Amino acid sequence: MIRIPNGLYAKLRRKANEESCTVERLLVREMEATLSRDKRRPHRRVKPPMIHSKRPGTLYLDNERVFEIIDFPVIAPHPVLFQHQTDPSSHSLNN
Repeated sequence: MIRIPNGLYAKLRRKANEESCTVERLLVREMEATLSRDKRRPHRRVKPPMIHSKRPGTLYLDNERVFEIIDFPVIAPHPVLFQHQTDPSSHSLNN
């Protein structure tokens, strides 16, 4: 059982009368319409290759080739992290 506020039920009755149907039929029809709109697209299985090529094959890359192909930004070292230490004793582990 669903409890419907009086004002809303009166609007439903008017709409049902305009459409020459019962309140129950009007509610069922609207619920069916709402639920059918919520259907998601069926999941599609992906088949490789994801990107089609005119010349399919294997591409062999090493780090040098990757850096030739991709223009990576140059990042300057942080001045505090890379300060030159002039005191030789600061390099000792026994301080």
